[in-house]
Amino acid sequence: MKLIKILSCLSVILFIANCTTKKNIVTEKTQIPTKKAIIPVRDFSIVKEPNHIYFSILQLNDVAEISPIQSGQYGGLARVETIHKELLKADPNTMIVMAGNFLTSSLLGSLKYNEEQINGKQMVDVMNEMAFDLVTFGKNDFQMDYKQFQRHLDNSSFDWVSANVLHNVNGQAHYFHKIIDGKKHTIFDNYVKDVYDGKNLIKVGFISLSNSMDNKDYVTYSDVFIEAERSYNEVSNTANVVVALTNLSEQEDKELAKLFPKIKLIMGGNATANDLKNIGNINICKADPNAKTIYIHRFDYDILTKETKVKSTLLTIDETIPEDKEVKKVVAKWENILLEKVKTFANNPKEVIYRTNIILNEEQVLSKTKQTNLGQFITKSMRMAYENVDCALLDGGSIKINEDLIGNITPVEIFKMFPNLISIYKVKIKGDLLKKVLDFGEKSKWNDTYIHYDNISKINDNWTLKNENISDDKIYNVAVSSSLFEEIKSILSTNNTELSVYKPTENEIAYDIRKAIIKYFKNKKDIKK
Repeated sequence: MKLIKILSCLSVILFIANCTTKKNIVTEKTQIPTKKAIIPVRDFSIVKEPNHIYFSILQLNDVAEISPIQSGQYGGLARVETIHKELLKADPNTMIVMAGNFLTSSLLGSLKYNEEQINGKQMVDVMNEMAFDLVTFGKNDFQMDYKQFQRHLDNSSFDWVSANVLHNVNGQAHYFHKIIDGKKHTIFDNYVKDVYDGKNLIKVGFISLSNSMDNKDYVTYSDVFIEAERSYNEVSNTANVVVALTNLSEQEDKELAKLFPKIKLIMGGNATANDLKNIGNINICKADPNAKTIYIHRFDYDILTKETKVKSTLLTIDETIPEDKEVKKVVAKWENILLEKVKTFANNPKEVIYRTNIILNEEQVLSKTKQTNLGQFITKSMRMAYENVDCALLDGGSIKINEDLIGNITPVEIFKMFPNLISIYKVKIKGDLLKKVLDFGEKSKWNDTYIHYDNISKINDNWTLKNENISDDKIYNVAVSSSLFEEIKSILSTNNTELSVYKPTENEIAYDIRKAIIKYFKNKKDIKK
């Protein structure tokens, strides 16, 4: 199969303006377009050869956000649908699939709608509008009770598949099912799709495996590789082409490729960033979470030789891609629910309160193990919420945002950081206790109680404040998040009579950490790296 052109040739002038194919490759994080992006031309057409049949798969994985992320620069399922429709126009045999982790917790998912926590309902709604073809379970897709999970299955118009994720009913493993028009439809352990071009017909088989994690008691897992062998043997008897849709670790995906070298492609989830690994002739492809990128796989099957060629292309979903109007309407319905929640602490949810030219939360994956610039800015805002405060302490696990921040920051981004009310307490504490708290935070790496701090450093194993060693007997005024305070009560519960805690009233800015952050950003000069 000839290479598919992602972008048609542009003039030299457009090339200089950065609107070549480089626009659709993940670029340097700290760059923000200063001019309106020029929409590149995409060409998904196929140059067809006799006795060949072609089909395409658009792959997403680990998507919890239906709207664009990073101040609107990347992602957004309405943009993905634009690409989906362009692919369908060029190749009617196009499928769109999700490699798990789409019912996971998100800011919107944590909110209530019609007296019930949303928990992925928005994802099913949008994916139905996009006419998804196939999905598999992710390790984080069961963060709800069984009744709500079953409603998601019943309300989905797309198919599900898994060879090793089963429904636990009183200790017995059963296939999950969907109820359609009052009838039970079993979710089987493999999936076969007919591909017909008007002349030739082939069958594409999917096997699917997911990583077993501690989940709800209504879920049970069987062995990944035993079930993979059984499922592969079943589907390969009828399918001309076999692919895998997985939500496994990188090592498990590699092992799967080694055990079944005739699989043509592994489309994986459980990713924190896009990745491409090659085992033999098999590509293992994972896109970025939240549709920052997607994978487009173009298949060329030779009817005579029975050989299959696959071309996989990573495409960045950014603001050069217009939003599909119909999907945008569905997204907007859910966005309005979010905006109403933001209005509880900010009158104008879309007000630009700051613009940053560097990435905040750059070390997102390690936010529970080290100080981050976002954590430092939040603790500074906490300290500014009071007069005469020496330092501020924040538990890293309280920061819930799951995207990097760059460009315009609005109260919506602040709400993503703290979807629940957290207050800032003012605690008078002796230095010896303060050091115990800091030691506790340092020992809590990889846990929610890892502590971010402001005005504090550790030099040669000594805790310092404003470059002076913290004195055991000195009293310090410390701004502490209410969530962290609850975690360190046992440390603070001593006979020390010098300890006192001030809890702000509702009319004080310290009552809501989000208001303190908004005030800080509005008053802050340009953030320097």
